[in-house]
Amino acid sequence: MSLSNVRHFGRDEILAAVSMDAAVESQSSVLRALAEGTAAMGPRALLDYGGNTAFSYLARASAAGWPVVKLGSVNPGNADAGLPLIHALVLIMDRVSGAVVATADGEAVTLLRTPAASLAAARALVDADRKSTRLNSSHT
Repeated sequence: MSLSNVRHFGRDEILAAVSMDAAVESQSSVLRALAEGTAAMGPRALLDYGGNTAFSYLARASAAGWPVVKLGSVNPGNADAGLPLIHALVLIMDRVSGAVVATADGEAVTLLRTPAASLAAARALVDADRKSTRLNSSHT
């Protein structure tokens, strides 16, 4: 497999192209798909080595979605060397052939995804609570 024709989405490009509103909507869709069983998330793999940890995650956001793999490492000693503590890369794979069709800066993806998923989940909980409150108040 040659990676010479694989498109890479860098940090600045990702952060400029994806708004927080778009990230929240995306994560809302993914959370719904996970709840409905149409998205899939594999078990997290962790490998400790010398005080550092390598990790990987596998996921598919929908039944028709392309598989993605996030891999990286957490390196606490990097702070002393002025290096980032976390390095990560996301591989986006063709859903038919399995070939890697693009890569993305994993730290940028996480910078958007983590707060977006939290906000999407919080909104879903508030909406569920409002529905429950309306149902309860209509029975009093």
